[in-house]
Amino acid sequence: MNIASDPHDRFVRSTMANKLIAKAFFERHLPAKVLSVLNTETLKLEDGTFIDSKLHKSMSDMVFDCCYNDHQAKGNAKVVLLVEHQSTPQKLLPFRVYHYMFNMLQLKLKARSKKSLNEPLPAVYTLVLYNGQQTPYPYSLKLTDCFDDPHQVMVDVFSDKIPLVDINQEKDIELKQLKWFGILSMALKYSRTQDASALLLMLSEIIQSVDMNDPQALDLLKTVINYILVVSNDNNANRIIEHCQHLPEPMRGEIMTVAEVLKAEGKKEGK
Repeated sequence: MNIASDPHDRFVRSTMANKLIAKAFFERHLPAKVLSVLNTETLKLEDGTFIDSKLHKSMSDMVFDCCYNDHQAKGNAKVVLLVEHQSTPQKLLPFRVYHYMFNMLQLKLKARSKKSLNEPLPAVYTLVLYNGQQTPYPYSLKLTDCFDDPHQVMVDVFSDKIPLVDINQEKDIELKQLKWFGILSMALKYSRTQDASALLLMLSEIIQSVDMNDPQALDLLKTVINYILVVSNDNNANRIIEHCQHLPEPMRGEIMTVAEVLKAEGKKEGK
């Protein structure tokens, strides 16, 4: 069904555009906690739509700006009304709603100036107005229930903080005990150093403890060396060669090979 010709959509849009009706609707259906911080007298219907073409086939959006009661709060909240006009309920409705919400925020973010890119996003509360034939709504409205998740892994994903590993906070003494994982972590941690030879010397202590008979280990070594020389932007090939003379094979050979390439490229460029 084309949303543009859908009578439910046209009816809801025409009536909710009336501020008194919108105010009454939200005052009845918003949770007390949300309603208590909003000044519904300031409700304002935004122009435009934020739904992508696929979602637009089954859902229509109306976005309202609403100021907080607290005048010290920065910016306005977004109260979003979605009109679900399909007669058949959707099991993945919560996912579609979140998809819409983040799509809307992403478009808002793109419209910002460079100075305001890192400012917090507006708070959003979403209501779905449903008038399908099957009632009450037969499926779960929890986002976590949209996943095949018998062990409840997603419960923690959506309720806890985003998992983030700050490699800069890892202790060197602990990383050095982790062999290849430690080497890769140390390379990332000190990737901004301007002295590639110093970093390679630091890693040599761990690399010497690794069995280099494994072909995969040699590939990893090459990857680490190339990564360090690229990201450090250290083009001093002579210094790299001098500092790495005493390193054991195959590390020394790999470093020397890359350094000689750098040296040759430098000669071509007249450096």
